Amino acid sequence: MRGLRLVISLCWFLSLPFQIFAQGDGGGDDPDVPVDGGVGLLLAAGAGYALKKLKDKHDSND
Repeated sequence: MRGLRLVISLCWFLSLPFQIFAQGDGGGDDPDVPVDGGVGLLLAAGAGYALKKLKDKHDSND
Protein backbone atom coordinates (compact mmCIF):
# COMPACT_ATOMS: atom_id res chain seq x y z
CA MET A 1 0.00 0.00 0.00
CA ARG A 2 2.89 2.34 0.78
CA GLY A 3 4.42 1.77 -2.67
CA LEU A 4 1.13 2.49 -4.41
CA ARG A 5 0.74 5.71 -2.44
CA LEU A 6 4.28 6.71 -3.43
CA VAL A 7 3.66 5.99 -7.12
CA ILE A 8 0.39 7.92 -7.12
CA SER A 9 2.06 10.86 -5.37
CA LEU A 10 4.91 10.88 -7.88
CA CYS A 11 2.52 10.71 -10.83
CA TRP A 12 0.50 13.59 -9.45
CA PHE A 13 3.59 15.69 -8.81
CA LEU A 14 5.05 15.02 -12.27
CA SER A 15 1.78 15.86 -13.99
CA LEU A 16 1.63 19.38 -12.56
CA PRO A 17 1.79 21.95 -15.31
CA PHE A 18 5.23 23.50 -15.30
CA GLN A 19 5.99 26.47 -17.48
CA ILE A 20 9.31 26.24 -19.21
CA PHE A 21 10.88 29.45 -20.36
CA ALA A 22 13.68 29.58 -22.86
CA GLN A 23 16.77 31.45 -21.79
CA GLY A 24 17.40 34.93 -23.06
CA ASP A 25 18.73 35.84 -26.47
CA GLY A 26 21.82 33.75 -27.05
CA GLY A 27 22.79 35.66 -30.15
CA GLY A 28 22.57 32.55 -32.34
CA ASP A 29 20.40 31.90 -35.36
CA ASP A 30 18.87 28.73 -33.90
CA PRO A 31 15.22 29.05 -32.84
CA ASP A 32 14.23 28.03 -29.34
CA VAL A 33 12.77 24.52 -29.15
CA PRO A 34 9.74 24.22 -26.86
CA VAL A 35 9.13 21.15 -24.73
CA ASP A 36 5.61 20.00 -25.54
CA GLY A 37 3.22 17.12 -24.86
CA GLY A 38 5.72 14.43 -25.85
CA VAL A 39 7.39 14.66 -22.46
CA GLY A 40 4.03 14.18 -20.75
CA LEU A 41 3.37 11.07 -22.82
CA LEU A 42 6.75 9.63 -21.87
CA LEU A 43 6.07 10.30 -18.19
CA ALA A 44 2.65 8.65 -18.43
CA ALA A 45 4.14 5.61 -20.17
CA GLY A 46 6.84 5.33 -17.49
CA ALA A 47 4.26 5.57 -14.72
CA GLY A 48 2.15 2.88 -16.37
CA TYR A 49 5.16 0.62 -16.74
CA ALA A 50 6.10 1.16 -13.07
CA LEU A 51 2.56 0.31 -11.97
CA LYS A 52 2.65 -2.87 -14.07
CA LYS A 53 5.98 -3.91 -12.55
CA LEU A 54 4.68 -3.24 -9.03
CA LYS A 55 1.55 -5.29 -9.75
CA ASP A 56 3.60 -8.15 -11.21
CA LYS A 57 5.91 -8.11 -8.17
CA HIS A 58 2.92 -8.13 -5.82
CA ASP A 59 1.27 -11.03 -7.71
CA SER A 60 4.47 -13.13 -7.68
CA ASN A 61 4.76 -12.83 -3.88
CA ASP A 62 1.37 -14.50 -3.34
